[in-house]
Amino acid sequence: MRNWADCRDGKEKASVMSHKEKHLLDFPLVVAAIFICGIGGTLQYGASISSMTSPAAFIQELVNLTCVERYGVRLEQWQISLIWSFIVSVFCIGGLISALLANPSSLNTAERKLWC
Repeated sequence: MRNWADCRDGKEKASVMSHKEKHLLDFPLVVAAIFICGIGGTLQYGASISSMTSPAAFIQELVNLTCVERYGVRLEQWQISLIWSFIVSVFCIGGLISALLANPSSLNTAERKLWC
């Protein structure tokens, strides 16, 4: 195995990299999977976060009004931001857990043959 520091000129380094790129192109399904996971995963994550961002001001106001009505305490902005971060984090963790449970639950449903 070569060390990049051992390469004396740029040509030798470029030939090694082009060989690796050619080797990657031997597996187009892997390249497609990388693009699908990269674009698909971030697109879904971004869509779910943006659906939480648009009503953010209303939900933060609701949290503040609820604390005023229940406890008689008006929250400061950093406290509202902390509660809001927790709400968004729980939303993302719930998406992760539901994605992990989707496969086993679909297998259980398929074994019962509900569709026939």
